[in-house]
Amino acid sequence: MGSERNNKCWCGSGLKYKKCHLGREQETPDRPIQTFHQKQQVLSKMRYCLHPDAPDNCTKIIKAHTIQRSGRLTSIAEKGHVYQFKANSAFFTKGDLSPCLVGINDATTFTGFCNYHDTLLFKEVENEGIVVTPKTALIFSYRAVCSELFKKQFQLSTLSIDKALDKGMSEFDQIIHQNFMSSFETGLKAGVSNLEFTKLNYESMMRSEDFSKSLYYAVIINKNPEIMCCWAAQMILKDFNNHTIMTHAQATDVSEYYEGVTLTIVDYEVDKGLILFSWVSEQLFILKFIQSLSILNDNEIVHAVLRFLFEYLETSAMSPVWWKSLPDSAKKKVSNRFYTSLIRHGKHNSLLDDGLRIVDWKVISRESNAF
Repeated sequence: MGSERNNKCWCGSGLKYKKCHLGREQETPDRPIQTFHQKQQVLSKMRYCLHPDAPDNCTKIIKAHTIQRSGRLTSIAEKGHVYQFKANSAFFTKGDLSPCLVGINDATTFTGFCNYHDTLLFKEVENEGIVVTPKTALIFSYRAVCSELFKKQFQLSTLSIDKALDKGMSEFDQIIHQNFMSSFETGLKAGVSNLEFTKLNYESMMRSEDFSKSLYYAVIINKNPEIMCCWAAQMILKDFNNHTIMTHAQATDVSEYYEGVTLTIVDYEVDKGLILFSWVSEQLFILKFIQSLSILNDNEIVHAVLRFLFEYLETSAMSPVWWKSLPDSAKKKVSNRFYTSLIRHGKHNSLLDDGLRIVDWKVISRESNAF
């Protein structure tokens, strides 16, 4: 394979074999810290505003929080830090799957909005006394979609770095690595395409102030949650009964369009919490997913939500006091669910009840405009 020096390389890079994978087995692998710094250099240059009117009226690009720092993150922080799982942390810590302490100035942030537009867009869901309506549900969703779009754009921008991680591997392992990266790239491009379409759809709804297609399922709990998130999940393959609602081939088909669902978990009113699923009405597979959640009783539903969170969502903020209070066995189960999901991602029986109970949240009420 690829033995002719002047032929195009077998990996699909478009380069000649002699300028790509020839001699790759003898190359010295990059150290993890080198890869990290290469990606950080790319990230440092990704500073732009995702508001549809940008660059008009844009001010300074900021670290936009998907979860409000003042009030929300500070309420669960310890000495100004929260715990977060990082998708690459095991790569740098020799297999340690524990979450990392992150300062609240950096937790759940992305440099995808200027200060003016960030304030303009999200002030309605950052004030105390949020009222759950189709409009506020859409605003939460829009923030989650923009954050996920920014993350996937970053991943596409650093694919060449990840593809070069086969230095020093045997040719057989190089082929496995490049096949995986090719599949990953296909999924990323499908994800970016879907998110860009979703973003335009949400912007159209906000401009027209027509929120009739904005659907939500809200669960109010009896305390401020120790885990908070605002994130978009696209490739949901199974519901909470382990029924297939979408195949992997469908989820990565760039000719099809899927908006997915967003999950927001934040504090709500005084000493209460809000679990909010948001989506748009065209997505029948999401409705099936939400219906499978809605039939769970009050004792089951909050734990089902957390299984979904750690299975599908890559960014959440956790209280250090809460995390440290968990038994080691529970910490291990949560950590393993998060990191194995990066490979498995919604396959097998991932949302079925595994018996893990890590919060004492009690359901006060539920509300929805979907059914």
